[in-house]
Amino acid sequence: MSRIFFSVDVHGGTGVWKKWLRAPEIYQADTLMFCGDLTGKVLVALIRQKDGTYLMNYGEPRTLTTPAEVEEAKATLAMGGMYPYECTQEEVDEFRVSKRKVAEVMTKLMTQRLRDWIEMLLLNIEPKKLKAVIMPGNDDAFQVDDVIREYEDRGVIWPLDNVIEVGGFETISLSEVNTTPWNSPREVEEKDLAKKIESLASKLTDPRKAIFNFHAPPYMTAIDVAPKLSKSLTPIMGPGGVEMIHVGSKAVKDAIKQYQPLLGLHGHIHEGGGMDKVGKTPVLNPGSEYGENILRAFMVVTDEKGVKGYWRVEG
Repeated sequence: MSRIFFSVDVHGGTGVWKKWLRAPEIYQADTLMFCGDLTGKVLVALIRQKDGTYLMNYGEPRTLTTPAEVEEAKATLAMGGMYPYECTQEEVDEFRVSKRKVAEVMTKLMTQRLRDWIEMLLLNIEPKKLKAVIMPGNDDAFQVDDVIREYEDRGVIWPLDNVIEVGGFETISLSEVNTTPWNSPREVEEKDLAKKIESLASKLTDPRKAIFNFHAPPYMTAIDVAPKLSKSLTPIMGPGGVEMIHVGSKAVKDAIKQYQPLLGLHGHIHEGGGMDKVGKTPVLNPGSEYGENILRAFMVVTDEKGVKGYWRVEG
């Protein structure tokens, strides 16, 4: 038997990443998967003042007066997926007029945190005994792939474009999703997503004995439900609260319906945590609450016949 610990959408949250690293110890997992949206979205400036203190303008403005307060603030921000950055007021003024400058700093901070995380992972596991699969998602810049691949010779698995083995079965993976209102780096039209899936599936010996690790969840299932948004990208309220709609991928659903793989592993929709079936295929989405420092995951147990069981866990 194999025990797979599958989680998604960490979005830079160091606290959630550290909890993921405990899975082999707590759940006796022999395969760790963190798939989709590894990096965060928020840069927080810690502005150096002339008197040696730092001004942090996140939430209520706060002055950090000692090195210990600065380090504590950095750790707290990192736990919630944000990127603290020590800088001058002149740099902040430049950020306001230059998206390119913001992107450069964010890319540097994102890739460095991911390197730190993977080094942390390698201190906690033996890759020859425990498999670690790390995959970017639609929100991740393409530099993220380069960072993961730096560690392939040390046992970390970047799963895209190839067939890998998970739990004793062939597995194909896809970081792209169908289009969203957010214009993230890895979005494609449904027809193009279908072509990518078809190309990957053609590499499988038998798709019915495979695992589909696709970041986008299948359309019109229990795991693709998200708030309906207005033109200003704010949730639309109805009589019963926030209106919810299905936002998953039709191409992903069609492929699962056609091939009926052993299992579908998904993410992307934070509010869509749960499980469902497309035909006979179980499809799972752990969901995400990285901002609250809550790890959501699925344990999946396989044997030589297929998927023996699965259940949702959180911590």
